[in-house]
Amino acid sequence: YFHFNSPLPFALIAPALLISAVSIFWTAYLQAKEDFAALSVYNITTALAKIIASVILVLVGYRVAGAVLGVSIGLAVALFVLSRSTKHILPPIKDTLAPPSPKELLIVKKHTLFIGSVIVSLVTMSILLSVDTMIVKRLFSPELAGNYAGVSTLARIIFFATAPLVGIMLPAIRLGNDRESNHAFWQTLKLSLVVCLGGLALFTLFPVFFTTLLLGEKFAGAASYLPLLAVLASLSALLNIQLNYTLALRDTIGVFLIATATVSSLVLTLAFHADVYQIIASLSMALVATQLVFWIYYYRKRRSKYYATSS
Repeated sequence: YFHFNSPLPFALIAPALLISAVSIFWTAYLQAKEDFAALSVYNITTALAKIIASVILVLVGYRVAGAVLGVSIGLAVALFVLSRSTKHILPPIKDTLAPPSPKELLIVKKHTLFIGSVIVSLVTMSILLSVDTMIVKRLFSPELAGNYAGVSTLARIIFFATAPLVGIMLPAIRLGNDRESNHAFWQTLKLSLVVCLGGLALFTLFPVFFTTLLLGEKFAGAASYLPLLAVLASLSALLNIQLNYTLALRDTIGVFLIATATVSSLVLTLAFHADVYQIIASLSMALVATQLVFWIYYYRKRRSKYYATSS
């Protein structure tokens, strides 16, 4: 699926992973402190710094290696800005990257099953976001696959536009406080629907305009994919909210949701992959099926809690 002419890009992933580890702990800490202003600055800075650093290094001539290194530089710049924009004292980098103490290992061991389910679920969610591109790259010509990858990335703007809302939702979810957690979930869902519907409307009404504006004239022939990919990105955004909500409540339905999405995606794409439209439709149908599973479970659970409270 992937073709690299040098091992250098893989070597450069290492610093990106180390910096990402720091960013995960720092942003989680600030989420718990509900410092959303600093987190918003961090998210904006991360996106801009990654793009600017990667573009400069690619233009200079470092190609793929420059793009990967640009990610590391962008993350480092964003973390520096974050440390200056928050009023909270962040954990030292040395302590953040240090091996866990025996006491910390006991805590981790106690929650091993939950940690494992979170890692598997979120990694699988990340794979689902790009599985369509990998399938198209495998089955169709390089030219078509390249055009599709560009338009698919454009459509995923919808998904990434809703991601900060999930970060705001998570600190508001409280184990044992169903009312507050449910309120946070619905507020996030409503705001995300506004973003999704707005993006879907723009990409459906003006697919050629946005494709040529953001990707260039050579991608205009693939603009017809954009409305369908916008639907797929919107469904992925909703699944991401539901997945994080259920995982935050330590509900095993989260793992079942991502398993349903994965299995149904594989089954449908194996059965229907004659053209790009079939692949998009297959993945969208898989996510619709996952939505049905979630909402049936959600309302049955709410109903059982209602009757338990009434009695």
